[in-house]
Order: sequence, then C-alpha cells, then structure tokens
Amino acid sequence: MERSIDHNVVLDNNITSYNRVRFINKIRIILNNRILGDVLATWFWLAKSREKRIIHDSIRHLTKIREVAEDLNNMINNIYVNDKLKAIDFYNKLDKDEKDADEIKRNIIKELSTSTLHPMDREDLLKLIFTSDDIAAFLKACSHKLKILLDIQIEIDKEIINRISEVELMIIKQIELLIDSLENLYRDISTTLTYTNLVEEIEEKIDMLKMELQETIYSKCETITIRCLLLKEAIEDIEMASDKCEDVADIIRMIATTYS
Repeated sequence: MERSIDHNVVLDNNITSYNRVRFINKIRIILNNRILGDVLATWFWLAKSREKRIIHDSIRHLTKIREVAEDLNNMINNIYVNDKLKAIDFYNKLDKDEKDADEIKRNIIKELSTSTLHPMDREDLLKLIFTSDDIAAFLKACSHKLKILLDIQIEIDKEIINRISEVELMIIKQIELLIDSLENLYRDISTTLTYTNLVEEIEEKIDMLKMELQETIYSKCETITIRCLLLKEAIEDIEMASDKCEDVADIIRMIATTYS
C-alpha cells in the first residue's frame, strides 16, 4: 500500500527550515556587526588617544619655540644696553633651543608616520607641526641678521632696536595664546577659538608696527648700507614669524571645528 505524501507537512517543514536558516543568518549578521562595531570603536579610541598625545607633543614643541622667542628678546635687550657678550650668549642659547625644537618636531613626525590616524587628520597635524617650526626658523633668521651687525661692530639705532623688542614681545604673546588654545582644544572649543582670534588681532597690529619701523629705518638711512639692509631684513623676518603664528592659529581653528 503506497503511503500518501502530505504536501502540507512538507511545506511546513521547508518553511521551518528556511526560517531557521534566516534566523541563523540574522544572528551571524548581528554578531559580525557587533564585532565590527567593537573593532571600529577600538580603532576610533586608539586614533583619538594618539591624536591627543600628538597635540600634547605639539604643545611641548610650541613651548620650546616660545623659549626661542624669549631668547631673541633677551638678545635684543642686551643689544639695547650695549652688552655684546650677553647678546651673543642669548644668540647661542637661541640656536640650541631651536635645535631642541627641531628634535621634538622630528619625534612627532616619526609618531605620525606609524599612527592609526585618518590621512586627513594626519595631514592637519603635520601642517600644525611644520608651520610652528616656521615660527622658530624666522626668529632664528632675525637673530642671525642682528648677530652679523654685532660681529662687524655696526651700532644699531636704539629707537629701532627698542621697537623691534616691542614687536618681539607681541610674538611671545602670540605663541602663548597658541599654547593656551591647544590646551583647551578638548576642554572648551569656544575658548580655543577665542585665543586663536586674539592671535590674528595681534598679527594685524604687528603689520602696522612693521610699516612704522620701515619708515623709521628709511628716514635714518640716507644711503643704502649694510646696517639698513640687515635691519630691514630682520624686521621682515620677525613679521613673517608673526604671520606664521596666525597660520598656526588657522590650523588650530580647523582642527577644533572639524575633528574635536
């Protein structure tokens, strides 16, 4: 006697089997997504942690650059009082501090080369480091022009050197504001933006002082001399250092508004 096939039972079994497979696949997807989510969360945490560490190192870098600026100001002050030996001592200290800043820069670049950061984040941090380094480079260039004048025993007009010192103090203030802005980057973005805006305002004042200084130099230089040329270049170097401070402020603003 032939057994009849209950098609309804077969259909029910097939549906049950199909639903079981779908259920298992859903579980697999959920587990895979959860694992992927955990992996991504870990990656983001590591990337953010490394970014904060690099920002901390950038603060150390700028702190050393502030020392370079202070060295230049001390050199200028000793030129003003005609103490050539002390002025040269501060020039040598500036040279050492600038090299120390370079070493910090190289270590940060090495850290970035092996980091898990997104390429765009890495690029912004590299811009921060290289542009900060430009500040120190222009300050050193200014000190070198002044040292040449000392070496060849050319007297520098006290009014001019006093005005250069005035500008240099403003650059020190700019660098301090940049440090403060980075220190507040992960605590209070509005404070960071306020500090960077102040850096820009100081740069505008320095632009005006530069023009006044150039007028003073031209009024005292009836003929083109080594003193006039070197002082003009020294003022341009110090003004470029201020411009680079503003550029660093722009980069910090970009980091603050985009990634923080």
